Amino acid sequence: MSLTSILSADAIENAVKDCQAPDSFCYKKFFQLCGLSQKSPQEVKDVFRIIDDDDSGFIEEAELKFFLQRFFPGARTLTEKEIKSLLTAADDDSDGRIGVDGNVFSLDCVVFLNSYFLCFMHLHVLPFYMHS
Repeated sequence: MSLTSILSADAIENAVKDCQAPDSFCYKKFFQLCGLSQKSPQEVKDVFRIIDDDDSGFIEEAELKFFLQRFFPGARTLTEKEIKSLLTAADDDSDGRIGVDGNVFSLDCVVFLNSYFLCFMHLHVLPFYMHS
């Protein structure tokens, strides 16, 4: 499965272009622009699995560095500041990685994957567990 089977290639490209400059990546805006915030929980879980490059059930710091490249080959790597921002937002147990099971972030009725980040306006953490 590829990301373009879930998200529009044009939307992905636009989202990546929006954050070309170092330290310009905003995960909330990125997921809005690429269309992920409008996807079903299962589609979001499928995206999580694609980003989880080593199939560990977790997205670790090393995988976050290449996060944009998973969406668009040739995209830049995330800076340490951007990686820390993602981990702060999504690492619900402070173990340095984002799990496939855990919390779901909800932003004005938009749900994105458990223990991962989401986009739009107000951030509220809601308990939610996705089952394989």
